[in-house]
Amino acid sequence: MKVNVHRYVLCAVAAALVAVSTHAQDAPVPPVKPPSEIAATTESTPKIKPQDQLLYEVKEDPIAPSAGTDVQRLRVGALGEVRFWVSRGYGDTIPIKVTGRTVEEVRQELRAKLEADYYQKATVVLQLDSASAAEAQQGGQVHFYGEVKGVVRLKPGETKKLSEAIIELGPSEFAELRRVKIHRLQPDTEERKTITFNVHEVLYPPRNKPPAKDFELQDEDRVHVEAKSFNFFGN
Repeated sequence: MKVNVHRYVLCAVAAALVAVSTHAQDAPVPPVKPPSEIAATTESTPKIKPQDQLLYEVKEDPIAPSAGTDVQRLRVGALGEVRFWVSRGYGDTIPIKVTGRTVEEVRQELRAKLEADYYQKATVVLQLDSASAAEAQQGGQVHFYGEVKGVVRLKPGETKKLSEAIIELGPSEFAELRRVKIHRLQPDTEERKTITFNVHEVLYPPRNKPPAKDFELQDEDRVHVEAKSFNFFGN
């Protein structure tokens, strides 16, 4: 007796489909989170902001860490960018915009860039430095160079005037305070704008004029105090 193979196969497939359909109907359906709950979970994930500090390490880094330097602490600047070192013994860095993003989002982008140009496999360790949260909230810093050298810390909620910072650091006798140059980052263009300010007029106001308004410093300012061209008359 000949067997109709095609009919047999069709019957078997139909029976299998019925069994799968019955099992799918009996199986419990996993609960679906409402949109409000999903949104709350997303919003609860901390986002990186200026002044935060990140702990960073690449496990495959060929340069062995020195004692106490297994991870790097990187500070998020006013423009929200961080330059990640490719290796402890390598000069190249990878700039990434981090503010407004989660640590995991930044880690994934950094790993992809490291593996694209530097590593076959990069295990990136990246996290917010909660241990130094107080330090990260200091408000920023301003660097001085030239005839006034040093770093001035800016405290949150307080203003720091240029003349106060110069007195605090101590200018040299050759400091030209009439033409102090402040190099300030512009958030929209990410370029530095140079502002020239007369600090001498604030410290030594003329008798026939009201005191000049002092200059207020901001995070990431760079202040250059040049030397006087000549000092024959001591002014």
